Amino acid sequence: MLTLDNSGGVCLILLATDVFTVNTDVFHVFFFRLIRVIETTEEFLPSAKETLEKGHRCPFNPTAQTARNVGTVIQCQDCGKWRCLHSNRKLKQAERDELSVILDTVLYSCGSTLDDLKPEEGSDETVLNVVFVRANFCCRSAIEYTYYSAGYEPICIYCASEAPQIREGYYPQCEDCSGEKAISKRGFKKVKEKWI
Repeated sequence: MLTLDNSGGVCLILLATDVFTVNTDVFHVFFFRLIRVIETTEEFLPSAKETLEKGHRCPFNPTAQTARNVGTVIQCQDCGKWRCLHSNRKLKQAERDELSVILDTVLYSCGSTLDDLKPEEGSDETVLNVVFVRANFCCRSAIEYTYYSAGYEPICIYCASEAPQIREGYYPQCEDCSGEKAISKRGFKKVKEKWI
């Protein structure tokens, strides 16, 4: 049995009835009989989750300082938003290099963690034992506030586009997201105008 999924959202379940092999090892011809057609949904797609996972799944409270300890962000392959990596201690240069190699081979999606990348047995000495990404964000979530507090480049809080409009006391927003609610920074006090 073979399941094929095309980008149109239809899943075809096919049953191989005959298999012919030509003299070359590369070329195979399959004849299939259509069993049924199933409409696919995004119900189980991690990046399309409606509800956020409970808890950040980090063994410590993720803050701007824990994000600065790593000094690296990871980008979601689905929505393009940047997510902070957190560590309880500052990474050594060798650990930063190891992390860079690991991140170059990973396709990250919002809501997933780095736990699946850890080696199953053997080496307890891996940078993934001390680096974490928050699991309680989905693609519909805004950029986490610690991204800005850690001093990374300003991007739109809603869509992560570069060169957003920056207003004092508010997180950056691009022109396309100007219809969304402006999110004020914590601790910013609005000054009321006095009429004389």
